[in-house]
Amino acid sequence: MWLVKGMQFRVFCLNHDSLDYVMNMIHFVYANLKDCCRRNAVGDHAKPEGNNYATTRDVYELRCCGFYPIFPLFFTDLIRIGLLLRFGLFLTQNQYVLQLFRNNSPFTVILLFIFALLVKFQVLLHPVAPLQVPGHFVYNYIIRGLSVIFMHGGFAFTMLAIVLLFIQSLYLKSIATRHKLFPRYTYIPAFVYLLLTSIYPPFSCFNETILLNWFLMGAVDIMFSFTQTSQPRKLIFNASFLLSMAALFQFTLLAFFFLLLVGMVMFRSFNLGEWSVALMGYITPLYFLACILFLADRFRLFTQWPHIGFSLSAHINSIFFLIVTVLGILILLASGVHAMQQNVAMSNIFIRRDWIAISFYLIIAVMVAFLTDYGVKSAWLITMPALSIVISHALLLEKNKRFSNFIFYFSLVYLVFCLLVNK
Repeated sequence: MWLVKGMQFRVFCLNHDSLDYVMNMIHFVYANLKDCCRRNAVGDHAKPEGNNYATTRDVYELRCCGFYPIFPLFFTDLIRIGLLLRFGLFLTQNQYVLQLFRNNSPFTVILLFIFALLVKFQVLLHPVAPLQVPGHFVYNYIIRGLSVIFMHGGFAFTMLAIVLLFIQSLYLKSIATRHKLFPRYTYIPAFVYLLLTSIYPPFSCFNETILLNWFLMGAVDIMFSFTQTSQPRKLIFNASFLLSMAALFQFTLLAFFFLLLVGMVMFRSFNLGEWSVALMGYITPLYFLACILFLADRFRLFTQWPHIGFSLSAHINSIFFLIVTVLGILILLASGVHAMQQNVAMSNIFIRRDWIAISFYLIIAVMVAFLTDYGVKSAWLITMPALSIVISHALLLEKNKRFSNFIFYFSLVYLVFCLLVNK
């Protein structure tokens, strides 16, 4: 028995097969807290109400009566976390569902969409319309255009961001499948991508980095096809064009030009004509943008394009959260690298080159995220596609299923921790 402000309540036992008792405890505690506060406010003869669900007014009344809830979250957040835990327990106990993630079943798409809505339910409850970023004039023009369509509605922007992230997860799975990055067809990369993009709420809001990931993932997809085509110059131009388009949004993405050089060296033999095409493809978007700004008498915007900052320090709310989050990412990354060494060793030379390119992609993305302007809260989202592919190895390790199951459970616990801390 626990005693809180003269009110007693039982601690329910957690059944391993269900989390219904956890949900009942949340509603039971809230009902007693609400009744206790009303008794303190209007007298001991106040009758408890039947509504067990928290509202903003109820939370305000709890605080006005001098009582702060025993949990550091609102009860609506606890209900959401309880539903997420129930879904996670369903995943871990149902072997068929786990097998769906590892296989290539079309029913997994529905399961992934439900998972995406659950883990991003917090941002849907508190939608935020995107703000313009100084110096990022291309992104600002897109925000102005979408604001007219969505009438500055935060929910529409947030829902669009979640749908884009979900489609990106499927596209990431498609890249891994078509280029045979894993020994079997699987939806694990999509699951990991949705999980990693949910650890920090600004990742799930509409932001510039979501758009940038489309260009980068498309360029990497094309680069992996350099050795599988009879028209390499066409693909080289397209890949360099997409990387240059990404750089138009954000100055620091010029560093991904080195990824293009890595792809040219690894996937193609030296040909002066192909290198000239790559350079032309990269210069073309910059040239046309400069011409458009000059003709529109807005060339001064081009001088605002160079922006370099430090994206980490401006958005740290808790040093403890930062340490635990980075530590969790490092554990997942180390497990993925460990499993990747075993899987890649059995692959052919072309797949090994793809993984080397992904490694360079991750290294460059980390450097870009560090040097991104502090006004971009979602700067580290740019590392998630490469991280997701690498971490997926740990969940696909067939020789040691205990290891892969542990990483799966650890990733769910890690996600719940981040959702609890980042309200």
